[in-house]
Amino acid sequence: MTHEATSMISRRHQLVFLCAYIAPGFGGRIHAQPSANDFIAGEIVKIDAERGEVTLRHEPIAHLHLPARTTIFRYVDARVILRAKAGDKVRFRADRFEGTLQVTAVLVPGAAPGAAPLSPTFRQ
Repeated sequence: MTHEATSMISRRHQLVFLCAYIAPGFGGRIHAQPSANDFIAGEIVKIDAERGEVTLRHEPIAHLHLPARTTIFRYVDARVILRAKAGDKVRFRADRFEGTLQVTAVLVPGAAPGAAPLSPTFRQ
């Protein structure tokens, strides 16, 4: 075998070992990473339409590294919170855009049947 051929085999083995090392679970188990697409349980404490902010008491938000607490989120599109009011138990999506926490979608249980979750059109 030439040096080039053994070098290629060695690179293939390195790639296989690297893939095995970084593969989640090794036993076929998949460890799901929380993401911005996961809905979070919360309760609306206050909606400030003038400032474009909603205060939510929520469970931990892993992808934003936030513990369970009350947080103020901005919303750019009022359609996100159109059906919501203070005291509503909701499920919502949130993310950080340009350093600001923003709500990107809100599901209000008991809203009109068949209503799709609202999300702003600026971030799809």
